Amino acid sequence: MSLEKLPLEILTMVMLELDIHSLMSFGCANKRALQSVHAAVTLQAIASISTEAAGYLYLITCRRVCFDCFTQKASFLPLLYGYVVRKFALRPKHLERVPSMKSVPGCYSAGRFIVGRRLTLFDHDTTRDVPSALHGKGRSTARRPRTDGEADDELYNPRRFVAIVRAPSIVRAGSLEWGFHCTACYWTIPVPGLKMFTKESFKAHILECGVIVNREHVKLID
Repeated sequence: MSLEKLPLEILTMVMLELDIHSLMSFGCANKRALQSVHAAVTLQAIASISTEAAGYLYLITCRRVCFDCFTQKASFLPLLYGYVVRKFALRPKHLERVPSMKSVPGCYSAGRFIVGRRLTLFDHDTTRDVPSALHGKGRSTARRPRTDGEADDELYNPRRFVAIVRAPSIVRAGSLEWGFHCTACYWTIPVPGLKMFTKESFKAHILECGVIVNREHVKLID
C-alpha cells in the first residue's frame, strides 16, 4: 500500500512511536513521508512534561522540557559515545536503534564553556535499558548507564545544553506561547532569563515566593 492511500492521522500515530533518527530517515523517502514527519514532530512538541513553562525541546527524543528538568534530571544528560562503549561493553551494533545526535560546536551552559568539536551523544534513558534488553533482566553483568564515574555540574555542564533548543508551545490554533520570566528572579540564577513560566505556573511561583515589588519578591504578612 502506498503512503498516499493512508490518512495523515494514521501515519502521524505511527510516527509518534518512532525515535528521532527513524523519523528523519523516513522523512527522506518522499514528500508524503516528509509531511507525516513534520506533523508528528509538531504533535510531540506540544506535549509537556512539567508544570513550569516547558519552553525547551530535548532534541535527541524530541521531548518538551522545562529549565529545571533539563539542568537537573539524569534523563536529560546525554551520554558520550566513548563513555557508553567503555562502561557498558556495548558494541556499535547495540546502539543502532538508540536515539542519538551530533552536537553543534559552540558555547554552552552557565559557564559559557566552548565545545569545539561535534560530540556523538546518546539518550540517557534509552541507553540505560540496553544491557537488560541484551542479557535479560537480572542476568546482565554490565552496569546500568548512569552518570556514575562522571562529574555532573548541572548548570555548568555543557552536555546538558547541547541537546536543548528553545521551542514555543501551541496554545490554540495559530497561537504560540514562548513563556515569560520572573523579573524578580531574572538575575538570581546563573543563566539569566532561561527559567520560564506559564500564567498558571507563575501564579504558583508568586504564592511561593511573594509578590514583586521593585523587582524583588516580598512576602505579604496577613
